Amino acid sequence: VLQHIRDENWPALHACDQLQREIAAQDSFGDFQTSAPLFPPTYKYLPDVWPRKYDVEKQRIPSWTDRVLWRSHIPNGLRPGDLWTADRVVTS
Repeated sequence: VLQHIRDENWPALHACDQLQREIAAQDSFGDFQTSAPLFPPTYKYLPDVWPRKYDVEKQRIPSWTDRVLWRSHIPNGLRPGDLWTADRVVTS
């Protein structure tokens, strides 16, 4: 996972993303859709460290925590823009 992040290989990370897999399998979230993030996973950054570094001590797998889900009753009726991050904004 960390190598895919360093390589900015978002498609490889998306293929392993639990939310993407659940939606594709239609096991959860019904008719909802989500955009694939075009930025590194946001969990679990070390606080106040720049450039961003992940907390690997506790062996947590980096993941995306802030997601936007939507559904539309009109097929392909809703088309959001790309999902980006404000990387220097750190809050909880």
